[in-house]
Amino acid sequence: MLPARNSLMALMFLLMILPAGHCAEAILGVKDTTASSPKDGSPAERAARTTKDHEIKSKVIDITYASLVAAANSNRLVPGQRYRIINFRTVHLIADTTEYHRGPIEPLIVTASTINHLYYEALSESYPHDIIHYSIDNIPDLYGSETGHIFYREDPDLDIWAHQDWRNWVSRWWETTEGSGVFDSPIGGFAYQDFPMFNPDWLVRGGYNHIHIGDQNWAGDGTSKMTTKVVFRGKAMKVTMGGGTDPWIFLSPAEVTNITIKDCSDGVVYAGMDNVTFGQNCYGNKFHGNVRDVTFGDGCRDNNFMKDLSSSMIGSGSMGNTFEGNVNGCFIMPGLSNQIYQGDKVGQIIMLSLPGVSSTFD
Repeated sequence: MLPARNSLMALMFLLMILPAGHCAEAILGVKDTTASSPKDGSPAERAARTTKDHEIKSKVIDITYASLVAAANSNRLVPGQRYRIINFRTVHLIADTTEYHRGPIEPLIVTASTINHLYYEALSESYPHDIIHYSIDNIPDLYGSETGHIFYREDPDLDIWAHQDWRNWVSRWWETTEGSGVFDSPIGGFAYQDFPMFNPDWLVRGGYNHIHIGDQNWAGDGTSKMTTKVVFRGKAMKVTMGGGTDPWIFLSPAEVTNITIKDCSDGVVYAGMDNVTFGQNCYGNKFHGNVRDVTFGDGCRDNNFMKDLSSSMIGSGSMGNTFEGNVNGCFIMPGLSNQIYQGDKVGQIIMLSLPGVSSTFD
């Protein structure tokens, strides 16, 4: 009876530390697209998982990624055994470049589900409260060929989650004016700088909360290349972004509240916007929905507002914006070039043009 009792205790231990809905497998050689159910598990189940962290850490085997893959390929994993991937780090292709970003080493603890498979849930000792979904597979076009990849990460305390490793993901932005030190172009220019998705200082101080970034579609070039450009350089609260291809979202520096952006593609916002504040240098975007009670910072240029714009403000230095719909009750600061108004202007419109510069009406 003793062996049976030990087996029962081992099974009970596994059930205690693995929340319901978190037992899907990341299968070698196949990208696991069915296992991404990140919101499964109640707060109580997540808390139970956290209390077991010390037990997990005391029963792990240190291993390199290459050795882990070799063990899985030769059916030598021990079901239920925990392995610490000592050399894991996030590697990803920097959008619109041929270069890869390599993040810091962040050992991950994973658990074998069978002799050649892993559960997708992983534990980071650097961020023990994070909920992490890990795949042992490499996707060279996106993640390089190093140590597998994180395909979902959540900080439940801040309610931030994304279908990528947002703690170690960067985007490249370029100067549009040489020597300006203002990096506001997502598609090339002069000097450049790589920015993390979240400003580290704001992140530590709790400046971000309730930010959800959904699945991002692959770029339309027939490959698995992901070119996500989402950067929050200032404080951002309650932000939700849907799926899309190449979302060039750049909010800096601003108090961003109650913003919902859906189906972002190539700097395009299809949903309407209400009670949103964008930072400086809102550049090259297309807004398909109605825009109401929205503030755009200085340097808003080359944007296309395809429906109505109302009760909003566009900051100084706005250039080359096109307003296809009606403009009602807006405050538009002086710009350096003409704004194009194709719809009707009704209500109180305050447009302060520079001397010698007038607006164009079609």
